[in-house]
Amino acid sequence: MNIPLKLPFSNRAFSEITRPQLRIGGAAAVPISRYEVWVGLALFEHGISLILVLHVVIDGMHWLAAGGKQEAA
Repeated sequence: MNIPLKLPFSNRAFSEITRPQLRIGGAAAVPISRYEVWVGLALFEHGISLILVLHVVIDGMHWLAAGGKQEAA
């Protein structure tokens, strides 16, 4: 005998439950889309890249200010 399985919620409700949730402070959890996750990761990675570039530029400025001499190890 084949008995259909009935879930207590629809597929749409299930997808809402399983979506990633963003909780800000004590506010209710806000569902976030995959697009928002990818945009957040891209901005985070570019932020790290920008910090590294600025670090290299500042090191170069210090090197030029020291007359371009190699520091003794």
